[in-house]
Amino acid sequence: TLFLDEIGDMPLEAQTRLLRVLAEREITPVGGTRAQTLDIRVIAATHCDLKDRIKRGLFREDLYFRLNGAVCTMPPLRERQDIEWLIDKLLAQRDSNSRLTPEALAALTAYSWPGNIRELIHALDYARALASSAEIGVDDLPEHVFESSQQPIAPASADDAATLRHRLQANDWNVSSTARQLGVDRTTIHRRMRKHGLSLPPRSG
Repeated sequence: TLFLDEIGDMPLEAQTRLLRVLAEREITPVGGTRAQTLDIRVIAATHCDLKDRIKRGLFREDLYFRLNGAVCTMPPLRERQDIEWLIDKLLAQRDSNSRLTPEALAALTAYSWPGNIRELIHALDYARALASSAEIGVDDLPEHVFESSQQPIAPASADDAATLRHRLQANDWNVSSTARQLGVDRTTIHRRMRKHGLSLPPRSG
């Protein structure tokens, strides 16, 4: 089985050579004088619209029909209905003990994933490396995951200024108590305070 990735970006000269190989089912090695018979099947992948590239003269129509035996269209990660299952499966493959908080899972499923599964794998590896325990929270995720989220993160994360201020005031501005209540460490609370321009009020007496 020969897998050809991004076939749509193949130069026309290489397309001509590939077509000849597929038609004749043989190749002559560099420096060789005798052709060798091939027994292969070809699987090709592309992110391009090959019919459009044919119209623009960028892809050979005869090669297209030579390859076009069966077509499987893969949806981008953001359109998959099983994304939560996929996230859990990929995480379990890397570490069966790791688990995501509901807020972290919501953040991952809301992200648009322009880099598809490769980007998801990198994000999970980053989060695992950053997490201080087996539980991965929103603060362990890469920052860019929040840049194009399509839905807000659950209020329990206390990642907005009003919610964080309310939590701190309810705990008499005790950072340690607030951190324990939210299930995060003190450095996370301090980082969020700096992010939102919050500071501890001066102590009297």
